[in-house]
Amino acid sequence: MDKEINYPKLAREINQLTLLTQIIHSTKAIKKIRYDLTQSQILFLRFVKIFKSPTISDLSKAIKSTPSFVSRLTTQLEDGNFVKRIHKPKFRKEVFVELTAKGNKVVEQIEDFDANRRIGVLKQISEDLGIDKVKVIEDVVYHLSGKIKDDIKFL
Repeated sequence: MDKEINYPKLAREINQLTLLTQIIHSTKAIKKIRYDLTQSQILFLRFVKIFKSPTISDLSKAIKSTPSFVSRLTTQLEDGNFVKRIHKPKFRKEVFVELTAKGNKVVEQIEDFDANRRIGVLKQISEDLGIDKVKVIEDVVYHLSGKIKDDIKFL
């Protein structure tokens, strides 16, 4: 008889695993790339890349923070030449944020570091549990990715 799946518990475990993985990988990546950035700043840079020129308001919703906190983060990262504010004549009241070349480089380095770490984990899972289990993980990840990208459109 199949065991029933405790979906709320599984969802919480996935959330915790994702968060812990990002913290561990980001911390190690920061040390490797030698930039003095906080977890919030790294998360912010990654959101800017994902949303491609978001507004301060978009970012505050995405990271569940106040616009003033996001504005302070933007100023800090702007001072370090990681992002720049863009004022578009068509949208006078909104301020957009874009990555600079330096910001793009940092995000790419962190993403490369994360990917390499995850490749190691997936290879270990494959060795421990077999390639079929990794194929299931692959299917689930691509399916979830599509669902999450659909959800982002509604932010």
